[in-house]
Amino acid sequence: MVQPTLNTEVYPAIHPSNFTSQFHNKLVVITGAGRGIGRHISLAFAKAGATLALLDFDTHRQSETKSLCEAAGAPKVYTFACDVTKYEQCVKVVEEVAKVGEIDVLVNNAGGGPIRGFTSQKFEDFWAGVEQNFKGAMIMMHLVLPGMKERKRGCIINIASRLFLF
Repeated sequence: MVQPTLNTEVYPAIHPSNFTSQFHNKLVVITGAGRGIGRHISLAFAKAGATLALLDFDTHRQSETKSLCEAAGAPKVYTFACDVTKYEQCVKVVEEVAKVGEIDVLVNNAGGGPIRGFTSQKFEDFWAGVEQNFKGAMIMMHLVLPGMKERKRGCIINIASRLFLF
């Protein structure tokens, strides 16, 4: 029997260097950019030549991601402290990002929550996870989508985790 192997490298067909011309002069907004998947998504877009707007409530980790993205070749990297579950905060941040340029790509990556069974946690903890994983994405789409529709271009990528539910 053949044993499966783990590939930790980017597959050549989707390597960021293949997309450089597509992201030159493009503004990409990434929520939850401070660490984990968000940091790696940020680095991929940086390597592809995108201008980045990094959103995260953890400004220390966010500044680390900014430095890594600048080193990876992003032409410009902007950071914004933002809790995506807070509508008014998101409104202000999207207004600030709009001063940088038109948003071409929104990556809704912010998420998380307790890693324990649904019935093994307080309902308030469960609901906080729903707000972070679902409400945050809805708020950001609600704020960004009208501009994309008006320009007849743009891309929204939503990433969610079910891990905290089970």
